[in-house]
Amino acid sequence: TPAPIGKQCGDPRLPRPTLRYNNFGYTISGPVWIPRIYTRGHDKTFFFFSQEFRRVIRQPAESFLTVPSLREREGDFSQSTVQIIDPLTGLQFEGNKIPANRIDPTTKALLDLYPEPTIAAATPGVDPNRIQAIAPGIQNTQQEAVRIDHTINNVHRLMGRYTHDSSQTREQGGLFNPLGTAPVLPDIATTDTNVPGQIFSVSLTSVFGAHLLNEVSFNISSNNIGSTLIGQYTRANVSIPNNELFPENNSGLPPFITITGLPTLGANQIIDIEYRNFNPKDNLTWIKGTHTF
Repeated sequence: TPAPIGKQCGDPRLPRPTLRYNNFGYTISGPVWIPRIYTRGHDKTFFFFSQEFRRVIRQPAESFLTVPSLREREGDFSQSTVQIIDPLTGLQFEGNKIPANRIDPTTKALLDLYPEPTIAAATPGVDPNRIQAIAPGIQNTQQEAVRIDHTINNVHRLMGRYTHDSSQTREQGGLFNPLGTAPVLPDIATTDTNVPGQIFSVSLTSVFGAHLLNEVSFNISSNNIGSTLIGQYTRANVSIPNNELFPENNSGLPPFITITGLPTLGANQIIDIEYRNFNPKDNLTWIKGTHTF
């Protein structure tokens, strides 16, 4: 049966899309003390460790998509007001039906990507030609951080810190359409994206008397962005010759295909980006009278 009109129009009285947001973690810290090996940690060396998890499931609003009816999948457009023209003769196919032997195998492969209709058409008397698409977006993150502070002597203090975080997301419409802002077919352009990052920092703070302070540090940061297509729109599932005009299709994806009145078939290029940054630094502070340099 057709969905209620209010549901399609975003009736505020209906339940809102689900958002589950779970954030949890823990920290532990204290002096570094190893019996019979290192017993001065209570006043010289301290550690801190934390771990945090975030689990987010975001369910976007329902969308209703038009797909080919069961008759149209077989080339029967007798219920359509659009005339189907034979490209060989320039005339309309008899009964507005394409003969089975004239349907290209590639077209059949593309049609298999469209789910079979489950909702009646908006026009009475027309075969069902719509589906209801609900595809949740997932975003999971995790972070670990460890820090060591060590007092070498009254002049020098050493600090080391390492932070690692990772983010795993699933984008139903692909990396550049993460929340399905444009209507997309389920399980076609879906991507899993992993973004791990890490930062390492070490610094030495030195106090030379009451007027001179120096801090030397070295930081390393890195980040990766890797996106993997887990949807069905691949050459393995669609038998389309490699006839793109541009050779930059490194992912081996079929071209985007747009059919009037139907959702677009296509998937973005897969992303694999690496980032590295090295940052040595020294800060010297000198206090002279009422002035600070």
